[in-house]
Amino acid sequence: MVWGKPAGSGVDDLVKRLQADDPQLKSLTIFRFRRLNDVDVAQLSSALQDNTVLQELICCSHAISSEAAARLGAMLQQNRQLQHISIGNSSFGDEALSALVSGGLQQNKSLVSWDLEHKGLSQASGASIAQVLQQHSTLQHVQLSRNSLTDAGLQRLCAVAWAKLTQLQLAACELTHQGVLSLADAPSIGQLQQLDLSHNALGPAAGAGLADLLAKATRLQHLKLKGTQLQDEGVGGVADGLLTATAGLALLDLSSNQLSSAGVAALAAALGRRAAGAAAVQQLVLADNPAVDDEAVCRLAQSLNGLHGTAAAGADGAEQQQLTLDFAHAGVGAGGVAALSKVSGLKQLSLFGCKLGGEQGGHMLAALVMLQRRRDVAAGHVQGLQRALLRINQSMGRPVG
Repeated sequence: MVWGKPAGSGVDDLVKRLQADDPQLKSLTIFRFRRLNDVDVAQLSSALQDNTVLQELICCSHAISSEAAARLGAMLQQNRQLQHISIGNSSFGDEALSALVSGGLQQNKSLVSWDLEHKGLSQASGASIAQVLQQHSTLQHVQLSRNSLTDAGLQRLCAVAWAKLTQLQLAACELTHQGVLSLADAPSIGQLQQLDLSHNALGPAAGAGLADLLAKATRLQHLKLKGTQLQDEGVGGVADGLLTATAGLALLDLSSNQLSSAGVAALAAALGRRAAGAAAVQQLVLADNPAVDDEAVCRLAQSLNGLHGTAAAGADGAEQQQLTLDFAHAGVGAGGVAALSKVSGLKQLSLFGCKLGGEQGGHMLAALVMLQRRRDVAAGHVQGLQRALLRINQSMGRPVG
């Protein structure tokens, strides 16, 4: 990776290396202390047009004008090697994005990943992005987080068929439950494998849309819903969707959603009755939900144990699926830890911020010791538990044995 040069320098040295197809120059990050004006972008674009080595171009610390964006778009129409781009800082905006697209980005034949995070985009960019997603033959991953896309912009993006898109990140895009409905109705939702809707005010009303989305997104493996204000009602919709999801989520993040035990109980019931053939969850994040108590955790542990126990029993000698659980800053106590310690295939358990001191801490310690001593715990997990036990003992003022 090449980062840069002394402050105020242009890109002349980089242009020479790009023109020479330097075999060492596969990733290029241009930091803010380098100059990158319209003339520099023109030189860079000319050198990149026929370059056959560079795979990654990152210039996200610079203001890129519409004219410069158009030149980069024309370059991308010709370039056949670049796989990842991140162009422009938070001042980039709708006009520059439109220039990049109309310049020729949609005709590019090599890009796999496009980073548009925090580019100052509004709902007006929905149409430009939709045009690329519809026409681009290789683009699989689009990062749109931290833009004011809104429901209106997402509706435009979802109105077309996506050629190859499998990963879509929409965290903090000012979306509501209406945006979830647009996603559920997207003609290509069935090909999506990863979706991040974190830090949008979806609210409890998003439950029905999430249920519909999960039923239609038959290849979805990762769903991140951190900080979306779902509450128990909204998570009930997620639970309903899990009952009909044919693929099964490998990762489900429901952290910071004001959940109580009722929401976790609904989730536990759904996981225990998932669709036939659906894969068992491998990573479940319920952190920062302090109202979740031991009773709900015990029910969840029972469901998870059934899932992973069944998977192990039917594996015919294959390696058992491993499970990661995150209950940081949740109301997990001794009973919950004891139940979780019995979950088959448990690889990692996060209890950061949980109250581990006092008499209750002693019960937790005993449960963790039991988990450590189980025969089916992997060697790496034993080491992790040993470190955890050391921290717990030290925090309780106990000797380490």
